[in-house]
Amino acid sequence: MQKLSYFQAAIGAISLETAREQGYTGKPEEEYGKNILTLAVLVILLTAPLGAIGIAVTGPRLLQREKNAVNPVTSEEEQIGLTADTAI
Repeated sequence: MQKLSYFQAAIGAISLETAREQGYTGKPEEEYGKNILTLAVLVILLTAPLGAIGIAVTGPRLLQREKNAVNPVTSEEEQIGLTADTAI
């Protein structure tokens, strides 16, 4: 999701910068560029929290562990490969 927000912010900024580079400062075209940038920022601010909430709510429901999982790693020592056999 972060890549999409970067893209939206870049598009908003490009429209405003293009209007200014082409000499439309103080004209309606510059105002359109500002409106596009404002809309891009608002969309990012609205969709990012909604996406996070959606992941938090649906993640546990959709990503459940199988009861017959093969040798699940439970301890921190086992996760990094430290056991009684490998201890120094």
